[in-house]
Amino acid sequence: MKMKKTLSLPGIGTFTVTRNIRSKGIKITVHHKRGISVTIPLFCSYSDASMFVQQKRNWIENALLRQSEKAKRFETPLENGSIIHLINGSIILVQLEPPTTNPNKQNPSVTIKRIANGFSIHAPSSLPRELLVKGINRAVRESAKEYIPERVKLLSRSTGLVPEKIYLKNNKTNWGSCSATGNINLNIHLMRLPSILCDYVILHELAHLRYPNHGKEFHEFVNQLCLGREREFAKALKGYRPVI
Repeated sequence: MKMKKTLSLPGIGTFTVTRNIRSKGIKITVHHKRGISVTIPLFCSYSDASMFVQQKRNWIENALLRQSEKAKRFETPLENGSIIHLINGSIILVQLEPPTTNPNKQNPSVTIKRIANGFSIHAPSSLPRELLVKGINRAVRESAKEYIPERVKLLSRSTGLVPEKIYLKNNKTNWGSCSATGNINLNIHLMRLPSILCDYVILHELAHLRYPNHGKEFHEFVNQLCLGREREFAKALKGYRPVI
């Protein structure tokens, strides 16, 4: 049983408090984009949650600052002429100056064009980053549709691990997952990884078809599929983020 309530404190702002029957203590989770979340046991009051957040104010501020700085290090530069490299091609960003013939235009848009080895993205230079990223993600998804399902089929044949269905996602926090029904979800931004790391993620999720956990046997099996390089690949993957 879960119950949610949004609270606010001066100097901290809004945060979400969730009562959880399984919680044994107060827990705070912070994210530089999603904000502050607090989980409390049923016997705790919302006043207790507010007091706890107030006590942890310095920790919260420092955690948000660290996360924001870390996110900036991984943020992809989006400037005129920027190139986003994909496994099967690239995306070239062409930012155009706002048109002088129609200064009152309210809805600047992103135009995606096919080129010889990928896509070009055309957008006004004044376009907000979040709208530009949406356009880029559309091109990444198109590339993923052409590459990832076929790659899964090839690795499935070589391992004997065949998923029920393959879904392409644009998740912000993970590269892939495997459902209890045998479906695997793969992030479209696998296309921005080196191909060997893309294969590693696919093999990791295929391995869950046999071992639906992250126990010792699972990791031994993944290591076998990766020819003894699981730790190397897992470490390398930490240098990437599934967001632009």
